[in-house]
Amino acid sequence: MTVWCDVAFTPAEIPIRLVDAKRARGAEAGEVLCAAIDVLRATTTIVSAMGNGCRAIHPVPSPQAGREKAAALRAELGAGQVILGGEQDGRPIPGYDGGNSPLEYTPERVRGKVLVL
Repeated sequence: MTVWCDVAFTPAEIPIRLVDAKRARGAEAGEVLCAAIDVLRATTTIVSAMGNGCRAIHPVPSPQAGREKAAALRAELGAGQVILGGEQDGRPIPGYDGGNSPLEYTPERVRGKVLVL
């Protein structure tokens, strides 16, 4: 039995990786298993922000949900108290305050603030 493992870094790569796996497995192609987990970068960013004094993090499922959540929190807490961060397909989101790199969420930037990610 051939074991095949590949990594897709964006959702767009998943179909390509599945084709590669099926090609590699040949007759065993019916036994291809795919698991998609997108936690490493987000989890590292969350841990870094919290470690640097961020008071709360609100995870959201989409860029539009992020904009809506940030707008609601800014109305409640004040514009300077909320940071909107994230990426889509590995690229910065227009209108967002930052991306999803842990290095962006320094103590000076996040201490005492709320992050919508």
